[in-house]
Amino acid sequence: MTNPNLLLGAIASTKAEIKRHEEALQVLMDDLALMYATGELDDLKDDEGNLVSNAVKVSRCVRTSWHYSNAVKELQ
Repeated sequence: MTNPNLLLGAIASTKAEIKRHEEALQVLMDDLALMYATGELDDLKDDEGNLVSNAVKVSRCVRTSWHYSNAVKELQ
């Protein structure tokens, strides 16, 4: 592709498509989290609580944030 306008248009189109897929994925992940919480997926859990079905393994992750007091910041 040698036309810069076509190239930029293709980039914008691809980015928009990625955004749509990310939004759709988030809806699916929210549905999965709800099913996990209600116990509907218990028969798919392995010993570590991961979901396993066919060739797909889903692990739950939790983000942890730390907030330090000013006293700790001063010690750094």
